[in-house]
Amino acid sequence: AIACTLTYFLFAAFVIGYLASLALAPGTPFSQVLQFVGTAGLLTYCAAHFPHVFWFQRKIAMEVLDGVVMAILTGVIFASFWPAAAG
Repeated sequence: AIACTLTYFLFAAFVIGYLASLALAPGTPFSQVLQFVGTAGLLTYCAAHFPHVFWFQRKIAMEVLDGVVMAILTGVIFASFWPAAAG
C-alpha cells in the first residue's frame, strides 16, 4: 500500500511539473509558480474524493485537509526549485 501511494504521488508530481512547464516560463516569480502548482495540486489531491461523498455518503474532511497540505507543499517545493530566467 505504501509503494502504491508513493508511486501515485510521484506520478502526480511529474504530471503537475509537466503542466507547469507548459504554462510557466523559466524565471516566473515564486508566487505565480506557487499559485499555479498549488491549484493543480489541490485538484489532484482533493477533487478525486468528492464522488465518494456523493455516492457513498462519506465524510472526507481529513482527506481534504491532507490534500490541501499536500497541494501547498507541492507548490512550495516547485516554486523553490523553479528555474531562473536564462541570460
